[in-house]
Amino acid sequence: MPRIIVDCNGLAYRSLYSFGELSYNQSKTGVIFGFLSEILKLSERFQTNQFIFCWDSRHSYRKEIEPEYKNNRGDISEIQKKEIEKAHIQFDLLRNEILPGMGFKNIFLQSGYEADDLIAWIVYRCPDNYIIATGDDDLLQLLNDSINCPVKIFNLSKKIIFTETDFTKKYGIKPSDWPMVKAMGGCTSDNVRGIPGVGPESAIKYMNGVLKEGKIKQKIESEIGKIQINHCLKLTHLPFDGDRQINIIQDRDQFYKEEIFYSFDFKDQFIQYGCNSFTSEEGMYKWRKAFNLINGRKIQ
Repeated sequence: MPRIIVDCNGLAYRSLYSFGELSYNQSKTGVIFGFLSEILKLSERFQTNQFIFCWDSRHSYRKEIEPEYKNNRGDISEIQKKEIEKAHIQFDLLRNEILPGMGFKNIFLQSGYEADDLIAWIVYRCPDNYIIATGDDDLLQLLNDSINCPVKIFNLSKKIIFTETDFTKKYGIKPSDWPMVKAMGGCTSDNVRGIPGVGPESAIKYMNGVLKEGKIKQKIESEIGKIQINHCLKLTHLPFDGDRQINIIQDRDQFYKEEIFYSFDFKDQFIQYGCNSFTSEEGMYKWRKAFNLINGRKIQ
C-alpha cells in the first residue's frame, strides 16, 4: 500500500477556511474536524492507513537569506491575523496531542524548515511508494514515475492525482527542472521575484530551448540574471540547504514498520474534541474499515 505524506499546514489552513466556525466546549475545533475528515477520505480513496505528517516551522531559514520571502501573504486585517493565531492552537493540538493520541508515529517538524523540505528529505532519503497530499506546486519537483518507488501528488483542491508523466506532458520539462523555472520566472505565491520581466512561461520556453533571441533571453543569460537565479534557487530547491541538517527520522526500522491502530485511541480523541459524526456507529465503522482498527486498548 502507498504511504501518504501530508503537507499539514496546507491542509490545516484549508480546514480553517472550510470549517473555521465549528466549536466544542467554547473552543474552536473546525481545523481539527476538517483535518481529520480529510485524513479519513485519503485513507478510503487510496486504501492505506500509512501516513506521514510534515509541518512547517514558524522560524524560516529562507527568510534569513530573503526577508521578502512570503511577505506578500501579510495583507490581511488584524481580525484575520487574530483568527489565524487562534487556529494555530488547533495546529499544535493536532501535531502534539491528537495525532500521537490516535497512534500515529511519523509526525515531523524541524526548526527553520518548511513541510516541503521535510517531505523532500523523506522522499530522497527513504524511498518508497509515496502519495503527497498538498495544494503546493513547489512539490512538483519531487514527482517520479519509478516502478519501485513512485512519487505522485494528490492535489487537495482539485482532488486529482498528478504524476511525472502528467508533468512532462503539461510543461515539456523534467520535474527536477521546476526549481530552475521558479528561480528564473519567479513565484507569486511565495514572493520569489525571479528575473524581472521573465515570468514562468518564458522560463519554461528557455528550459525547452525554444525561447526566441531577444531581451528576455539576454536577461536570463546575463551575469546579473545568473546571480539572481542562483539566489532564487536557494529558495525554490527542495530541501533547503540550511545551517542545521535535516535529521527527522531517528529509527529507520520503526519508520518503515507498518503502524497498528486501536479503536479506543481514535474514539477517545474524537470524543474529546466533539467530533460527533465520527463517534456515531456509521462514523466509527468508516474509521475502523479505513484504518483496520483493532478493538480493545493497546498494552503499554
